[in-house]
Amino acid sequence: ILVKNETDKNLNDNNQNFFNVDMVYTWQFAPGSFLNAVWKNSIAHNGKSSDGYFTSLDNTLADNQLNSFSLRVIYFLDYLTIKNKISK
Repeated sequence: ILVKNETDKNLNDNNQNFFNVDMVYTWQFAPGSFLNAVWKNSIAHNGKSSDGYFTSLDNTLADNQLNSFSLRVIYFLDYLTIKNKISK
């Protein structure tokens, strides 16, 4: 016999929504050398499954956002060129 109470019903009436945006800009400024700029925006919302699609979307977009921005520089160093300049 499976007995459900009101608490179990409320636990199963949840809807988890996520909205993510990732924007990446890559610039190759020399052979093998790159500059990457990355912006990420993420929103997570926990709502009721009885909400309609647009209500759920509005609630998700109105929730708190987590934004992050990062820069990465990759620079290619040619070992043989450096070695030849040092040895001269």
